[in-house]
Amino acid sequence: MSNKYMEWEDPEVAKDMIAAIERLDKDVITVLAGELSKDEARYLVQSYYAQQDWRIAAAHRARELAKRGQPSAILSYQTRQWRYLEAQIHRVLGVYAERFRVGRWSMSICGIGPVITAGLIAHIDPHKAHTPSQTWKFAGLAPGQGRVAGKKLDYSPTLKQLAYHIGSCLIRFSNHPKQFYRDYYRARKEYETTRNEQLRYAEQAAKALKSKKWDTKKDAYAYLTKGMLPPGHIQARCRRWVAKLFLAHFTQAYRISEGLEVREPYAISYLGHKKVVSLPNPEVLAVE
Repeated sequence: MSNKYMEWEDPEVAKDMIAAIERLDKDVITVLAGELSKDEARYLVQSYYAQQDWRIAAAHRARELAKRGQPSAILSYQTRQWRYLEAQIHRVLGVYAERFRVGRWSMSICGIGPVITAGLIAHIDPHKAHTPSQTWKFAGLAPGQGRVAGKKLDYSPTLKQLAYHIGSCLIRFSNHPKQFYRDYYRARKEYETTRNEQLRYAEQAAKALKSKKWDTKKDAYAYLTKGMLPPGHIQARCRRWVAKLFLAHFTQAYRISEGLEVREPYAISYLGHKKVVSLPNPEVLAVE
């Protein structure tokens, strides 16, 4: 907390007051997080991302107004308030996630923080999600899933948003030496890029070309007319793939932490695949 509103106070007294308020905040957060239900955790996760969007939009607007020499104090104030609320929600969800062994496991993965972790804990029921494919379906990541006019969604939009953030965060940290998924992501990126250059996605490119009116001056249009997916589409495929890999591990870790049976992946049991990516940091789950 800034002490600019306490300039009239003795500096040492003001410093002690601020420290006391911050300690009180921590105590309150610990109590609140200890009583947090899954419904409340889901709400806080949604609130966090909503406020983040508002803060980014307000900060952008404030910068634009400042460039024009127009007043932007209110927007700047709102930005600071939203940033403070985000930090508080982040702390609450961090304490909440620490209550669960799977939460501590999830946050041991470089790039995955309290908000994503708490959201997954609150949305996924390990007693119902017996396999990764069931988690993927609930997150809207199964083949053919999507919005259809007049039909009720068969997945959680919030969990699908979390899956997007998972993929984005893991990719953002893909240069970190301790990022477990970085080599898998890079290999997948090379695989998707090669297939695209071999025109293996030509049919999808043709469908995309017919799906809307494209700006003929854009690079995306040039790629599609060549029978290739634009780089952004390839990146989205990789983001989705790495998110599914993490969700498969999260499902496994959650069931282990609850003492539930862990089944072999479908690809191993039924499709004859021999390669499987082992669960990272399993030692974290062994600590009560």
